[in-house]
Amino acid sequence: SEDWLSAHSLKCQKLTLADLISQGTEVLEEDTNVVQKIRFSTQIIRHFESKLSDTIEVYQERIQWLTENSKKAFGLIKGARVSILIDVSAVSSGPQKEEFQK
Repeated sequence: SEDWLSAHSLKCQKLTLADLISQGTEVLEEDTNVVQKIRFSTQIIRHFESKLSDTIEVYQERIQWLTENSKKAFGLIKGARVSILIDVSAVSSGPQKEEFQK
């Protein structure tokens, strides 16, 4: 859902490429002061990788949850009131009528 994604997006978790780059140290060319490369400490890379792995796991759990049983057929039902309509016309006149009434 939109609410779930807004709370668990890569942007919200600060796991975008821009977020990673902002944690690096720019190495400039001597003559032109143009960024030649960006260096990252091992700690920054490991922390980012760990957070990214955790987020991937959360996404996998969410996908699993969304594809379970009734959610697969009906989706997530939001709201204070839910109505369910069951068509029993075939049962109400056939031999299964007594079993259905139990």
